[in-house]
Amino acid sequence: MIYEESEIKDLLKCEHCSRPYDEYDTPKMLPCCGKTICNTCLQLTEEQVNNNKFKCIACNKDETKPYNGFQVNQLAVNFLRKRPKEISRGLEADKLKKNLIDLDVLVSRLIFEMDNGEHLIAEDCKELKRQVQLVKEEKIEEINKHCDALFLKIDTYEEKCKNKYKEMNESKKKANELIKTVDESIQQQNAYLRQLKIDEKETMECNQKMEELIEKIENERKNIKNTMYGNQVIKFQENKKPIDEEILGKFFYQTFEFTVIIDLFNYFILNFNDLHLKIENSECFISHNQIA
Repeated sequence: MIYEESEIKDLLKCEHCSRPYDEYDTPKMLPCCGKTICNTCLQLTEEQVNNNKFKCIACNKDETKPYNGFQVNQLAVNFLRKRPKEISRGLEADKLKKNLIDLDVLVSRLIFEMDNGEHLIAEDCKELKRQVQLVKEEKIEEINKHCDALFLKIDTYEEKCKNKYKEMNESKKKANELIKTVDESIQQQNAYLRQLKIDEKETMECNQKMEELIEKIENERKNIKNTMYGNQVIKFQENKKPIDEEILGKFFYQTFEFTVIIDLFNYFILNFNDLHLKIENSECFISHNQIA
């Protein structure tokens, strides 16, 4: 028989801690359960000795310590000395071995998927929700960063405008003189209107003067504000884009191409006897569990 290195290595490891043996680690057998353990685990077992009693680290039983000590597993030692190597029987044989392993994995997955459909659907949808949540958190982080940047611009703008306002002494002086002139005109026109009899033509002239003063006041307000805000008044423009699929992303349906695996599975089931015969003739044996 041809033994593969991987299979032998599975036999050459501690049955308690699963650590592989080496030439410095003599495997010892436990008399109570027949399992083979490494020196490290054996020391843990021997530390529990009390009046020639020990508690087995593998099966957890209280046992009497062997009179001649724990015996060496000679079979494992012989395997260690042989140092088995992987034997290749040609590229096609290696390819067949890989294909059989891949097929066995795929069939196992197919059986699991058929028997656990509800669980798989729930897990897939859970993963979709997780992805949406991650995108949402990323978008919120982007919005927060953008918001902080806007606040910084507003703070800078506010400081600039306040400094401009502090430098407006000359403009304020001119505006105060205009306000004084306008107040005097208002008082005069109010006194004129309190007369019992007023002239239509004179009243038209008064209205013309008042409209000129209104225009002057409006222009002066504009000049003051332009100076105060540095001739640039900023305003906030809201993004009117609705919060919908375009913000976070949207789902799209994709064809699930699983027919290749099903066809392959059906092919092996329908042609099992013929394939088994061909494999036997090739002196390569496959267990039923690897095909079905």
